[in-house]
Parts: sequence; C-alpha cells; structure tokens
Amino acid sequence: MARETEGTISRSRLHDAFTAPKLPRWVVVDALVEVLASRARGTDPHSELDRFHRLWQRAATDGTETPAAPEPDSPSAEVLTHDQESVELQWVGPGGLWDTTPPSPCLPVYLALDTSGSMASRMPTLNGMLQQLVERLISDGHLSDLVSLSIVTFDSDPRVVLPLVNVAEMQALPILSAGGATNMAMMLRLLKSQLTADHSVSRSTRRWMRPLIFLVTDGIPTDRGWEDAFSDLVAPSSRLRPHVITFGIGDASQQVIGRISTLAAYLAVDDVEVQGALSSVFHRVSSTIESAAAEEDLGLQKPVPGFRSIPLGDI
Repeated sequence: MARETEGTISRSRLHDAFTAPKLPRWVVVDALVEVLASRARGTDPHSELDRFHRLWQRAATDGTETPAAPEPDSPSAEVLTHDQESVELQWVGPGGLWDTTPPSPCLPVYLALDTSGSMASRMPTLNGMLQQLVERLISDGHLSDLVSLSIVTFDSDPRVVLPLVNVAEMQALPILSAGGATNMAMMLRLLKSQLTADHSVSRSTRRWMRPLIFLVTDGIPTDRGWEDAFSDLVAPSSRLRPHVITFGIGDASQQVIGRISTLAAYLAVDDVEVQGALSSVFHRVSSTIESAAAEEDLGLQKPVPGFRSIPLGDI
C-alpha cells in the first residue's frame, strides 16, 4: 500500500491507521480507500471516497478522538508529493538534526471563475470580493507564507490570469471582465496541465499539500467533453488530484454543479442577491483555506448563507 501511494503515506502511518486507537488524518484514510476500492471488483473509488469522507467527518466532529498530529520524523500527512526517501536521507543522527533545511510546505489554491457574458453585471462585485480575499490572506502571516494562489477564468476560452504565486509575494490582482460562452472542458484540461506545470516548477523548493480548486459559475456548459475532462482532472491515479468545491449562481445547473465537485457543491437559492451570494462564496473559500492550512476538518458540512448543498453525482 505504501508503494501504491507513491511514498506520500509512510508505512508507519498506514500501520497506525489499522492498529492505533486514534482517528487517522483524512489524507491517510483517503489513500487507503483509493487503494482498497481500486482492488474491489465493481467498486467505484469516487463513491467510496465520498462515503468514507462523510464518515470520517462525523468521527472527527462527534468522536472523542481527534486526528493525530504528524510525527516529527515523518512527512506531514497532508503533503502529497514530497519524496519520503529524500526526507529520510536529510535526517541525520539520533539527535534529530537536519543537515539541510527541508522544503517549506505550500497550499496551492486555484480559483476557477466563470467570466462568460452572463457574468458581466457581476464583475464589479467579483473583483471586489477577490481583493478582499487576497487582503485577508496577506494579513495572516501564516497563510501568506503557506498559500500560493492562481486564478483561471473561463468563457469561450480559458486563461490563466494569475499564475500560481505565493500570497506573500503578490503585487496586484488582475481586473476581470466578462464575455463569451460558458465552455468548461478546456478550462478543466487547462487546470490539469497547470497543476502539473506548477508542481514541476516548485517541487524543489516547496512541499505541496493537496491542491484546492474553488469553481464559481453562473451557467450551463456550452461545450462537450467536460465530464471526461473533470474525471481526468480528479482521477485517483493522479498524485496531484485536487479537492474541488463548486458554487453555482444564476442559471447554473444543479446536475452540473453536483457532478463537477469532489467534496462539496452549493447552489444559490433563487431570491439571493448577487452581492450576498458572492460574499458567502468567498467567505466559505476563506474559511476552507484556513482550515486546510491548519490541517483541520474543512467544515464543509456547515451551511453557506443563501445557498443549498447539492448531493455529489457520479463522475
């Protein structure tokens, strides 16, 4: 099993998950479910991950045990792609001294924002909420050092309007404008390629935690192939498989929102105002980033004002 997780989960952590009387971190349970479900005939790993994640959240919230902290001599449980062997080679002597400084952790956050023509009236509010989010991240010293942010927009064509950058090093935000159709397939393929490219650039200096993608849309996809593109993005075989949390406003489809998420999907109620809806979206984005940075339960079971939670569909 340790080999099948490609070194992201140590043998000792896998052993503890089966034997220790404490609740494992979700990333350990996630890896175990993927490995075991892929071996069970007729079992869908995605469905099992959703089911086990709900069970794990219930145990973390209601149980008497709390997720265990990482041991000092093993990689952080949330680190996805740092090579365990390289950590062990750096650790020298019984006194626990590092011969070199280990790479610092990084929480990659991608905002995938619909900028199709129907979003035109919402652009001023969206730009304002983006500014507030970045100011919030910058004001928190821990988050500004840990979080790297990228913004991808999609309409007729997808664009990386903000390449992945550490929040502490941000200079200015792009001003978004709207126009065109709601094409999702190319955007999802672009996200997958960007994850690979961004990780390739930063892997020598930063240890990646599991990426977070927040997707905001107000329409129905006008192109084909987005289902396959999404399945490819979140394939269990991918070491960079992100969490995807989706928010639908305006004319967004419940079915699409439910199918294009891995952890949670929210659809705005009919009478919610645009400003209130986007404020709720970015408040949840901020709180989720904070929870992920602290390696805590993401709190996605809590309601989002002005939205209703959508069941996740098969992908």
